[in-house]
Amino acid sequence: MTTSAPRPFPARLAIALAGVLLVAGCSGDQAPTGTAAEPPMSTSAERPVSSSTTTTKPPESSVPAPAAKGPTAEEVVVGFRQAGLPVQGWTLFTAETDDERLLGKRGQYTSKVSFNDGRLTSGGGTEASNLASGGVVEVFATAADAARRAAKVKGKGTVHRKGRYLLRLSSRLSAGQVRGYKAAMAKLPG
Repeated sequence: MTTSAPRPFPARLAIALAGVLLVAGCSGDQAPTGTAAEPPMSTSAERPVSSSTTTTKPPESSVPAPAAKGPTAEEVVVGFRQAGLPVQGWTLFTAETDDERLLGKRGQYTSKVSFNDGRLTSGGGTEASNLASGGVVEVFATAADAARRAAKVKGKGTVHRKGRYLLRLSSRLSAGQVRGYKAAMAKLPG
């Protein structure tokens, strides 16, 4: 019986495999090293790239939404109060406390606050109760995301949108009271 020597690993295949491992997110303290039959990998822009390397896109729900630039929902509500509107308290939502579980997901709001209007009976801190006694501010990464959300919540209170900002107000507020919030919203950036 004769034994044959192992065939050398082709250099191009080894480089392509190393590239796939790097793209796939391999991490560690050591960089891949070459063998005697292949040239060492370059760390400069000269490194060969395999055209067969593919990456998979994670599901949209697991990709965080890009951070919005400009005021957060809480800063908008503080602005309402500074503008003289009777905001008596608010609840800042996190991904864990958001009843709808949309906060921070791609295409959804990047910050959210519900608040009480002092002219109405106190809501108690939940989104539903604060919407009945005040409102909810949601801030999005893009105006298009805010427009999609506005279409979904239409008919659930008074809905007003300015660019990336969505304001949902209690239907118990009068038209004049709603105008006060809209005037404050008009001062927000695009």
